[in-house]
Amino acid sequence: MRSNLLRKLGGGMMTKYNTEKRKANVGERILITDAELDQGAYKNGSVATVSVEEPCVDSLVYVNEWERSVHYSEYEVIVGTKPRKSERISALETEVAELKAKVEALEKAKEPTVHNVTISAPQTEDARGLAEAMTKILAKEPFSITKTIEELAKTRVLETPNQLRWGTIQRAKAFVAEGYDRWFGGNLCVVEYVVNSDKRTVVALVRSKRYNDVRARGIAKCDPSDVFNADIGKAIALARALGVDVLIEFVKAVQPTEVVVGHKVRGNNIPVTYEVTAFHKDVKLDGEFGRAIAIKGLNSGAWVGTEQVTIIEDTDAVYE
Repeated sequence: MRSNLLRKLGGGMMTKYNTEKRKANVGERILITDAELDQGAYKNGSVATVSVEEPCVDSLVYVNEWERSVHYSEYEVIVGTKPRKSERISALETEVAELKAKVEALEKAKEPTVHNVTISAPQTEDARGLAEAMTKILAKEPFSITKTIEELAKTRVLETPNQLRWGTIQRAKAFVAEGYDRWFGGNLCVVEYVVNSDKRTVVALVRSKRYNDVRARGIAKCDPSDVFNADIGKAIALARALGVDVLIEFVKAVQPTEVVVGHKVRGNNIPVTYEVTAFHKDVKLDGEFGRAIAIKGLNSGAWVGTEQVTIIEDTDAVYE
């Protein structure tokens, strides 16, 4: 339906446009005729250019002029007119402001110069070697992250699989923490996670705070031969929901090789799942079956050897 609008909009302002009541396409201009909110990013009489069509909610569009999405009921499509000079200037000013913000962000991201750095570490041979190597490298000026990585690689400091696994888990937690509140498709969203350790899956749901609808989702499924970890699964699922590259470190995570407290293990001969609560106090039990470990669910005198079980989950593992 086409109409020639000459009406009194909010604030007593008169406006005239040729419009059609239909879903707007990318690049088309829209006129706000029935604003959902009295105060906000726009009001009746506001004009904007559509930049994105919402893929999840067909009745919503996003525009260049403000971040909030616009519902189908709030606008009509302007037809047969060209943007006014003031509107073109406003659009250019908005674009310049966005470019300026991006440049400032890039400037802040430049590598810092670091002085007088000393690294401390637990008293193990490998840890001391890593600390000494990093201290020497960071003492050089100017400091370069790329050069630091290259020089650290030359030190050939070895880490156990369990130490590498712990580092991957910490980086996964940091990635997930950054994704709690974020703008997605023009709306402020919160990320929710559904963890199913039995099925070894994690689902990330990017949900709009305003409309409470799911805007995107991602899923991570643990390979049957891998050790399940909820934090690594969250990082993978979140990256897939946001449409960004998943770090190979998460997908091909190093697997733990030494049983620690907090591991969930399965018996090699009997397919029963246990939770490791402690290593047995009686070290005389250590032997051909590995270190003796106390298992949650068994009586106080029962124990099983580390060589008799396989690690299947380390979400609650205590890596020292």
